[in-house]
Amino acid sequence: MANGSGSVNCFVICFPHGLTAAVDSRKGGAMIRIPVFTLIAALATLCAAVPAAAYVPTAEDKLYALTPTDFQLSARSRTEGAALTIDTARGFIESHGLMAGDSDDNYLRALVDPASGAIRFQAVQTVTYKGGWRYFHQAEFQGGGGKLDIIVREVAGCYGSKTSSCTLREAVAFDIPEAVLRALAASYRPRDRNRWSYRLKATANADFDGGFVPAEAAGLLLAVDKLRAKRR
Repeated sequence: MANGSGSVNCFVICFPHGLTAAVDSRKGGAMIRIPVFTLIAALATLCAAVPAAAYVPTAEDKLYALTPTDFQLSARSRTEGAALTIDTARGFIESHGLMAGDSDDNYLRALVDPASGAIRFQAVQTVTYKGGWRYFHQAEFQGGGGKLDIIVREVAGCYGSKTSSCTLREAVAFDIPEAVLRALAASYRPRDRNRWSYRLKATANADFDGGFVPAEAAGLLLAVDKLRAKRR
């Protein structure tokens, strides 16, 4: 199918006559015949040379790919007041927007009493939002619930003269029974996308729903059990 432009314009595959492919160049009126298998091989090589679009994992993909060992190795141990604290704060951090502080991050922690060795397990949740204060006051989850410890309640930043344009931040903590954490840890399966969910009840405006993957609970417990073994 010539277009009169004087350039190469068509390929004709001729299977009945010697399995050849004809290329019509129209420059000199000559017809070049190439074995069809050679042409197919050349086209296959060309297609293979074009890279497929690279898959970019989402934040959730990265979270569900983490293992208990990942969370154990990233666990922090530090002293807060009289208690030793082990937490998973560095295990996974999810940020939204261009500002690193514009995030809804959560992690698990264990508060170890230095005298008795008793351990109190908590979930810590930071919620960053715009609009009126929510004043979170209670946690609800399967297997328990209770009042929140308020860690911080602050105005993170304001843009413009209206209060509604301010970014507000609340960080809270609530107790989780060890039995609940161990049940969650026992449910870990590699790359399984299940979560243990909870809800923070707000005095005003919207509640907040959060959750933890089994790997995070398992990682914290591995770190805690290692500490317990050292103290025996």
